[in-house]
Formats: sequence, C-alpha cells, structure tokens
Amino acid sequence: MLLVALVALAGCGGGASHPAAHPRAAAAPQVVQVARVATETQVASGARRLRCRLQRRHFVTLPGLRPTPFCVAVRRGAAVAQDAFLVTPRPNPVAHPDEQFGLMLVSSTGKLLWYDRRPAKVHDLKTVTYRGQPMLAFFERGHGGFDELLDQHYRLVARFHAVGMRTDEHELRVGDDGTAWVGSDPVVRHGRLNDYVVQQLDVATGKLRWSWRALDHVAVGDTFADRPHGAPWDYFHGNAIDPPTADDPTVMVSARNTSSLYGIDPQTGKTQWILGGKRDQFGLRRHPQWVFCTQHDAQRLPGDRLLLFDNGGAHIASG
Repeated sequence: MLLVALVALAGCGGGASHPAAHPRAAAAPQVVQVARVATETQVASGARRLRCRLQRRHFVTLPGLRPTPFCVAVRRGAAVAQDAFLVTPRPNPVAHPDEQFGLMLVSSTGKLLWYDRRPAKVHDLKTVTYRGQPMLAFFERGHGGFDELLDQHYRLVARFHAVGMRTDEHELRVGDDGTAWVGSDPVVRHGRLNDYVVQQLDVATGKLRWSWRALDHVAVGDTFADRPHGAPWDYFHGNAIDPPTADDPTVMVSARNTSSLYGIDPQTGKTQWILGGKRDQFGLRRHPQWVFCTQHDAQRLPGDRLLLFDNGGAHIASG
C-alpha cells in the first residue's frame, strides 16, 4: 500500500466529512511537485460559486504518486469543520491520463493527510465499525467488484464480494454481528433485464447468510424507467440497504427506478410496507410536497424517522 503524508493539492473534488485515524509516515521519499490550496475563498459574501487561491509547493513524498487535484473552499466567515474529508476521486483516464484512482483523507484546511493509489475506480470510502473497532471501508471495481475494510493503520482486514455475481458499488453496510450487507444487479431473462439482489455475508469467511431478489417480490410494471434499446432494462436499480435493528426487524431497501422504499421481512422475504412510487402505502400522493423521486442514501434514524436524498430525477416520473 502506498501512503503519503502532509501533502496538499489544488484543483476540484468533493467528499464527505468523517473522522479517521492519522496516517503512518511514508518511506523511501523523493521530491515531487504538488500544490496547496487556501481555504479562505476570494468571493463576495453571498456569491454562489466558490474559488480557491492556489499555491504550488514541493514536498518530500513517495515516487510515482499523482493524486487527483482538488480544492477545499469555505465561504468567508463560515465555520470550518474539524473533521477530515474522505474522498474517492474518479478521474477520466482519457481526458486526464496522468491522474490516478485512489483513496484520500483530506483535512478541512486543504492538506492531503493520506493517499492510497488503487488500480481501478473506487467508491464510497467511509468509516464503519467491525468487531468493535473503527475501520475504513470502500468499494473497488476491479475483478468483478469487491469491498475492503482497513484498520486504523490502513492495513487490510477483509476483502469480500457478492456470492456468485458481480458486486454493486452503491451500498455496503457492516453490522454489529460481523456481517456485511451488499447488493448486486445481475442480468437475467436472456440479457433483457437487470434484477437486484441483496446479500448478507459473513465478513470473515465471505459466506452467504441471507439473500433477497427484487424480481421475486416487485413487479416490473412498478418501474418508472423506460425500456432501453439494446441494453438490459434496469427496472429496479437498488441503491441503499438498511439492515434490521433491535427496534425494527425489517430490512429496508431503496430502489431508484421505482422511486420506492421497501420494508422486507428477513424471515420470509415478503414486503411489509412500501413508501413512495406507484404502490405507496403511506398516502404521499395526497401531499405533493412529500413525494420523492429516484432517491438515494436511504437510512433509518432514531425516533421512527427516515433520512434519504431526494434526487428529484427529471427523467423519471413520480407517479
């Protein structure tokens, strides 16, 4: 694993704020040129677009590392979060052949604290808890797709993937019981349709504990997605899985292309409730301002609440 410490870059990028461990010191240093950003923006108060004042400096680091440039911008007068950002840039290899796929830990002041170059695109770098210990988790597209867990010293703890099918990049949830929940979208019906499969895996062994298929329980007619020409029809497009809890024994699955959330009984696989879409059971259509469409990142919150991102997809109707 390649690590680089105390480096900051310039350009454009994004990420989500998470706490994380400090990186280890890098070895076998060489001098390379990178860039640093100023976190104070140079735009007037209230402006919509943020700009950074970029500065280029030299740092001692490992050879062969070319992290994607990024920019940390903060509106003048705004409070700066103390947590670091976890970032998984995915540069276009055609437009930017010199940039690399990798994992980044970025400080709120624009310093690259840790970088791990990866051979393929990576997604969803985040913190999880496994066997009582904080871990970093991410998805990598190579070799049919797989998830990895790294410990507080960035050492590999586990690598696993969906059983018997390609792993989907949208979701990974790690439970207190040592299992992981992942999704897959296998092509079925002679290449004409994408199913969506939820799997619960034992992290230590990679063995399958439980599975659920959308086509067994959700009608194709519930989709809002048009049937494509010459490609499998992704009628469901699952993008979030919320495992059972002590207070709620159902598995919750989010489907973008039906604009619905499903509460699933893990004992029988039957649907207990549907929120949103054509078969909504909660009266959302009587309150147009409550209707959501092509949602992502759905999860339960304490107090019988739900959190999701409403994409408001203009290309798919909401019913």
